[in-house]
Amino acid sequence: MSTPTISDLAALVQTQGDAIQTLSHRVGVAEDILELKTLHNTYGYYLDKCLYKQVADLFEEDGTVIFHGSVWRGMKGIRRLFVERFGGNFVGGKNGPIKGYLLDHLLLQQIVHVAPDRLSAKMRARTFMQAGRSRDFPMDPANNPTVPRQWWEGGIYENHFSRKSIDEPWKIRRLDYHPTYHGDYSLGWALTQPGWIDPLGPDEILPQGHGKDSSWIWPDTHTIPFHYNHPITGEEVSAEEQEGITIQEYREKKGAGANGK
Repeated sequence: MSTPTISDLAALVQTQGDAIQTLSHRVGVAEDILELKTLHNTYGYYLDKCLYKQVADLFEEDGTVIFHGSVWRGMKGIRRLFVERFGGNFVGGKNGPIKGYLLDHLLLQQIVHVAPDRLSAKMRARTFMQAGRSRDFPMDPANNPTVPRQWWEGGIYENHFSRKSIDEPWKIRRLDYHPTYHGDYSLGWALTQPGWIDPLGPDEILPQGHGKDSSWIWPDTHTIPFHYNHPITGEEVSAEEQEGITIQEYREKKGAGANGK
């Protein structure tokens, strides 16, 4: 067996160094994913208990919120949405829970992709919400005419996160919430009328039917665009596949006629 040369040893050291660097990066990404899921779930727990000031502090100063087809920009806009509008309407300006008000929403199916430089990331997640007011809780039809006493809600988050260095904590850069359905608790979502756009307070109201906003809602069942490609084929889901078909198109394809018989 020949004695390794200096060149052989240098090559071995380089190979091991590359392997260690790769492993270190993969471990770092895994830690990032856990931290991002924790950040997102922290947002959820604060939101459940109407801790809106704490919610706002999770965002970048120049962050953005897209919520129900409207856009709030920068920390002023974010606080205007969470602290002033949500806090004002739901808990009378108080920061924290109020007796008789339920706003529990589960955050599920989180899929996270961290950028190679580990300074930005994207997440897709689903929420399922049960919300409402107890029978003793006063309603406010003047300011919230469309909000029922109890309701269901579900939606998709496509969120962006960022930080300035890998030694700093992650923050929310863009919270992009797409409600997919909501409905009165007793009636369910089948009888719910489409549309729930907040005309007060946002910096911009997105046009109805725009492919990447939050204005589409049940009974529309289009797919919220994925921030990632198929993990096996590497292909994107086409716009046609995301759009789906209308009930009329379904009837025509099934040959059932306009009455669906």
